[in-house]
Amino acid sequence: MACNSLHIARRHMRVSLPTQFGLDALCCDLLVNSPSGRSLRILFINVHLNSLPIRPSWRPQHPAVAASYLSAAGRGLVAGDFNPLFAEDDIICSNGLVNT
Repeated sequence: MACNSLHIARRHMRVSLPTQFGLDALCCDLLVNSPSGRSLRILFINVHLNSLPIRPSWRPQHPAVAASYLSAAGRGLVAGDFNPLFAEDDIICSNGLVNT
């Protein structure tokens, strides 16, 4: 069944992440129709963090980049692998993000 209240906007972008592996964050705007008929724009970011325990770790900078885009957009969602690799990996809370 198709959802009539969710649409992907035409605006898409790739954001280069600081990494040894050339990873990007893929971003798009989602438009959600409210019961009042007004559309709400939500930024969606999909990111795959460096998954190897390499030092220096670029992982903490990846959610920081995503958080800056969410802050500019006013709202949004980030999907990706945020599992900690190091004891000091507190990349979600330290960037003002909430894990759901």
